[in-house]
Amino acid sequence: MTSCTRDVLQTTVREVAAIGRDAWRLTVALPAPLATPLAGGHFFMLRTAGADFPFLNRPFSAHAAGPDGRGPELVFLFKTVGRGTGCLARLRVGEAVTAIGPLGQPFPDPRPGETTVLVAGGVGLPPLHLWLERRRQRRLGGAALLLYGARSHDQLLELASAQALGVEVRTSTDDGSHGLHGRVDRLLEGTLAGIAGPVRILTCGPDPMMAAVTRVAATRGVPCLVSLETVMACGFGVCNACAVPIADGDGRLARYVRACIEGPVMDGKPVLWQHATH
Repeated sequence: MTSCTRDVLQTTVREVAAIGRDAWRLTVALPAPLATPLAGGHFFMLRTAGADFPFLNRPFSAHAAGPDGRGPELVFLFKTVGRGTGCLARLRVGEAVTAIGPLGQPFPDPRPGETTVLVAGGVGLPPLHLWLERRRQRRLGGAALLLYGARSHDQLLELASAQALGVEVRTSTDDGSHGLHGRVDRLLEGTLAGIAGPVRILTCGPDPMMAAVTRVAATRGVPCLVSLETVMACGFGVCNACAVPIADGDGRLARYVRACIEGPVMDGKPVLWQHATH
């Protein structure tokens, strides 16, 4: 896997829409089409032009990309959790957003004869959504289905958009308000039991969820790629703030990798989830 050449893009806001409890969809217009192909797992470092935006840019995986008849654009999903996301939520149409990217290692394309099971948790949907969008646009083969889990129905962000991507979508909620009553790793276990032939898992969401998904995959001998949601300060390997602990074959700490360069997509099995600080 190789990452795209990063660019500093001066974009303008097309839409900021509330899509759930403290959740938002941000659509920005690009000054020109991206020079290199965008894939699920690529991310951008964003900042607004306002003086109240924090010193450091904020990383967001791309959720969708145009053109859609209005010219090239990018779509991001986020929840308001601090000053940076608060500034993004207060943006208005026409205001400026600087986007540095695309950055990072993306998910690989589907492989013929293999079923890809995508497992999303809450706001971890974007890289998987974009992977499915690109799969449909490029008419790539291989079976795929999406498992989407959240605390409650209103936290299944952009569910209708995911359901429109041409694959089966199965859901789970902690409170039982939509789909399976329980965590998405339970949904994954039942799903894997019903699939014959080669399988690969792609997942993104909170660390505890991805750790659980990785354990299920390891138990069944299924490869599992994760898209890390590690806190980043620069996005291109300079600050080392996004270091992720990786185990050796005996489960002991062997090295650290930078999520922004070696990731965010990587093999989930050797990640020492209990020691990762995000």
